[in-house]
Amino acid sequence: MVKLGSLRSTATLRERLLGLMGRSEEEISGGLLIRSCRSVHTFGMRVPIDVVFVDPLRRITRVYHRLPPRRLVWGGRQCKDVIELPPGAAKQLDLNPGMLVEWNDG
Repeated sequence: MVKLGSLRSTATLRERLLGLMGRSEEEISGGLLIRSCRSVHTFGMRVPIDVVFVDPLRRITRVYHRLPPRRLVWGGRQCKDVIELPPGAAKQLDLNPGMLVEWNDG
């Protein structure tokens, strides 16, 4: 089990659509949890981000490292939530499909 600490959670549809869009690498700290989401886009992003898809049991289903701007990715049918992280964070935490993750809503 990998503990991610506190993740900011999206509360509105607008926050879900915007995600980390328009933020610089310095402004992306911690991570962002997007609940009930199976795909994300990086249109409007200024920097690459790491994207982690998790199932209802918080098991990682897919990891995208340094996903560049102007991309659309899908987490698969089993995906429930998405975690957006600063570039390089997934590698630093050694996140891989099959691993369980834990977080606190921030």
